[in-house]
Amino acid sequence: RRWRARSPQALARRVAAIEASGRGRGWIEGDAGHGRAYQFDTPAGHRWEILWDVDYAVVAPAERSGLINRASRRPAMGVPARRIDHYNLTAPNVAAERDFLVEALGFMEREAVMTDDGAATIASWLSVTNLSHDLALVPERASATGRFHHVCFYGGSNEMLFDLADLCREHGIALEHGPGRHGIGKTTFLYMLEPGGNRIEMVGDAGAMIFDPAFETVKWKASELPTAAVWTGTEMPASFWSYATPPVEAGVRVA
Repeated sequence: RRWRARSPQALARRVAAIEASGRGRGWIEGDAGHGRAYQFDTPAGHRWEILWDVDYAVVAPAERSGLINRASRRPAMGVPARRIDHYNLTAPNVAAERDFLVEALGFMEREAVMTDDGAATIASWLSVTNLSHDLALVPERASATGRFHHVCFYGGSNEMLFDLADLCREHGIALEHGPGRHGIGKTTFLYMLEPGGNRIEMVGDAGAMIFDPAFETVKWKASELPTAAVWTGTEMPASFWSYATPPVEAGVRVA
């Protein structure tokens, strides 16, 4: 194990104390990353070194971070997403889509956003597992069908969201929103747009888990949507409610 002294003078004092203990082994000229060092053995027989001179990183301009107090950019090795968490799709008629999924495929509606009078469903979150949702449906804003809002991956830790945000910032991936925490589902989130234009979400924790077989749909009013969408963090940007893929021109339908 290597230890660095606080100064050349401190190194000299520590070496003198080690030699006085009779456990010193002497100087070596250096190794990868550091200059000359003094080796000694601890009473338990562990070989240690103490040194002062170290080699500081020299980073090529192309590898420097936008954070000038960071030595280099974070390596573009990604973060270990554990699984796909859910999909979010657009639907011209959310209620009709939800009814089909419930009746034909056995989905259960876990949460929904309703008009304030409760007469119509605006958005729906459904699952066939104990997750708060395996699939979400949001209203289609264009004259189109079959469009994609986002896919979400589960990471397993909230710190991962900040690691991923660093990677995106340093490698030119557009961040749309987050990190933050949803009200619906209670998951933490980060949204980004991958180079092909699709929206990707990463959640840090699993959020709500549902084990009650008699669970009743939680219904939010439209006026409560800001809280339902974001419990901690800033309000969702307008793009979140209007952008989906593939892009379409006004008046064009895609199957």
